[in-house]
Amino acid sequence: MGLLQKFEDSLDRVVNGAFAKAFKAEVQPVELAAALQRDVHDRASVLDRDRTVIPNVFHVELSDHDYKRLAVFKDALAAELATLVTTYAGEQHYTLLGEVRVTLSGDDDLETGIFRVRSEAKAEVTSRAGVVEAAEPAPPATPAPVAAPSSAAPVEPKAISNPKEQPTAQSHEPSGRQSGRQPRLEVGGQAYPLVRAITLMGRGTDADIRVEDPGVSRKHCEIVVGNPAIIRDLKSTNGTFVDGIRIDECTLTEGAIVKLGGTAFTFRSS
Repeated sequence: MGLLQKFEDSLDRVVNGAFAKAFKAEVQPVELAAALQRDVHDRASVLDRDRTVIPNVFHVELSDHDYKRLAVFKDALAAELATLVTTYAGEQHYTLLGEVRVTLSGDDDLETGIFRVRSEAKAEVTSRAGVVEAAEPAPPATPAPVAAPSSAAPVEPKAISNPKEQPTAQSHEPSGRQSGRQPRLEVGGQAYPLVRAITLMGRGTDADIRVEDPGVSRKHCEIVVGNPAIIRDLKSTNGTFVDGIRIDECTLTEGAIVKLGGTAFTFRSS
């Protein structure tokens, strides 16, 4: 039995046999499944010999008519579509940067029977210091980075409790503490406060800000909070970039774009 047939049969069971009655002339769920599978195939990006990264976050836009018709099964449909992508990724030995998530919405610009799929690969970012909503930057603000089609951008982070003992900075006096303002990194509408004198970033479990991006080294770089703040590459494989330039060490200014692998952060000094 093919993967799409399994999907259709599984969804049919979820909605208690209503599948065949509810979907006749308009968008069929199996069409959405085929579109996601095709999107995964088309957007697969070869990172190296052993890793091919695919999107893990999908947003399906439907006509208002189709969306209203599918709304009663929306959660079940989204879950089945996510399972389909996860299974397909495993069969093809693709790399997922995080949990597969599928959302559906209506768009009154679309005609009945027409739909659109938007997808991206989002790396999961976690912080020992927790996470807060990113504040709206005061104008003029540096625009937030736009991820390339196959680049990884972060997913919603999870706060991790019980932080490690905070290291002591040797020559930099934390400007955020001095003024009562907290420097931070922002990405995807979330802010990661730089609460330590030295913040380690990387893919390893001991990182203060962990970026689960295959293009990021276990110990990728560190940020020394001071006036000014300094970022230092830790001999990472793919390098640390600030405003598009690969660096060994440099100061961070307000609005600087820090890129590790396919994940781009915006530095806020206050």
